[in-house]
Amino acid sequence: METKETYNFTKRQFARQVGTTTNAVRMKMRRGQYKEFYIKKDGLYWFREWPEEAHNLKVVKLNNTKWPRKPKSRGGHSKNSPYPNPSFYEHNQMKKYLAAKGQLTPEELALVPVIERKIKEISDNNDVVYFATYFDPSVSDENRLIKIGKSKERIIESRLASVQTGCPYELTLLTYVKGETEEFYHDKFEEHKVRREWFKYLPVLKYLKKEYEGNYMIPEEQIKNLRKKILEKNYSNDLSQVDKKFNDDSYICNLWFNLKTRTT
Repeated sequence: METKETYNFTKRQFARQVGTTTNAVRMKMRRGQYKEFYIKKDGLYWFREWPEEAHNLKVVKLNNTKWPRKPKSRGGHSKNSPYPNPSFYEHNQMKKYLAAKGQLTPEELALVPVIERKIKEISDNNDVVYFATYFDPSVSDENRLIKIGKSKERIIESRLASVQTGCPYELTLLTYVKGETEEFYHDKFEEHKVRREWFKYLPVLKYLKKEYEGNYMIPEEQIKNLRKKILEKNYSNDLSQVDKKFNDDSYICNLWFNLKTRTT
């Protein structure tokens, strides 16, 4: 067996020879690597010199190793690409548009500021204000809170999902509205504010019933899912008997709001 004089390098010194960190050496030792390069004596690890041929062998192994990689959806430049969300698609479309600037004629280039301004206006007009709450049996209506937040209409569901991470109860989107700003509602219910975007439930609910009765809104995907559940439960396979009102999106939105707020 070789002596400590042969194994006379610390882990830090050995890591420098290998060209890595002490933590990387430690983790590889746990996996059974470097066995022939160290001994343990008096509770300490001692390493022998890292030979040049071992370094070359390591490089060859790394170059020939096919590491499994998790596929990532980064979005391409086609609408059929697997984009993680609509915003990613729009971002890439804007990059294509900006890249095309160099190919535009002077007359076309003069229109660029107008187009960019119009795009911004359209984007700003897509803002909606949403009202979300929770219906936990342990919380009465008097103690319930409702969140009044802002989102783009196209990503309102993903926005609500991000809010859910900070809420101990399962959130339910009651409705969203257009035409007014988030600040408008925050100022209106200032006296009922509990914290930041959370307000007392009943005053806000009373206002929504008075001002928006019959004009509630929920995302298209939510409308489709609710309509499907209703039809399957009430009409089974005999869709010929389906009431025409179920084809009306506004009817589904209002039905959802009334069901969730326990109104008739």
